[in-house]
Amino acid sequence: MEIVYKGTMRIDGKSRMPGVELNGRHISFGDTVEGYAFPFVRWRNLLVGTCCACVSADWQEIDQAGFIFGKLVLIDNELFLCRSLKVGKKEGDPNEWDDILDELGEDDSIWHWDEQGFFGQEREMNVEGHLIPVLRGKASARTYIDEQQVLCSAVLGGLGFRPVLEPYGTPCPISEALVGQKINLFIGNGLISGTLKDFSDYDLTLNVLPDSSPDIDSAWMIVSDNGDVIIDRSQIQQSCLAKEGRG
Repeated sequence: MEIVYKGTMRIDGKSRMPGVELNGRHISFGDTVEGYAFPFVRWRNLLVGTCCACVSADWQEIDQAGFIFGKLVLIDNELFLCRSLKVGKKEGDPNEWDDILDELGEDDSIWHWDEQGFFGQEREMNVEGHLIPVLRGKASARTYIDEQQVLCSAVLGGLGFRPVLEPYGTPCPISEALVGQKINLFIGNGLISGTLKDFSDYDLTLNVLPDSSPDIDSAWMIVSDNGDVIIDRSQIQQSCLAKEGRG
């Protein structure tokens, strides 16, 4: 079993160790900071968190941050989709978590599931019509936590987000070959996506995707009259082609 220390979690922009209470604050992942590297286990092509990154968080809060189904992150010049595990809706459903335990074992000293449950991607409708998130852990590695006890709006201590890093692809420099293509640009700790319309040695023009939510310093971009965004190239950390269905 290979333990990999990769990237650093930030809460409201400050480097933090795993297990911190989220309590409505902003969570992000970025380059590895000495003393704050996050521990993962390598499983197949994924890096799976050995523990929850944060607790006292609900499914909706993690989803709004982009980390249930996946958000692109740039860590040490590598691109990853940072997401939650697929855990199955009920015992016997095929899922990543049970496959991981089957192959690597259930040792709590590795996975830290004791009294620390985590959300999967799945939700189910209960008899009252509420969407209930599926949680695993706490009593045992394979436990499905009682759905009736946990509504999506409830912020509960000891439940949180176990991160997974899925390799996204190879970064590619801005070039003529990318003109007309949908691309992702990493600027600071933010990401902006859109179709590359034009570029020069100093800036580039991007037709921003409707569902893209730029989270970058506006000092480095100008919005033109037709809605295109002009970005200072000196501030771009990395670029890559956007994959269909993902930001």
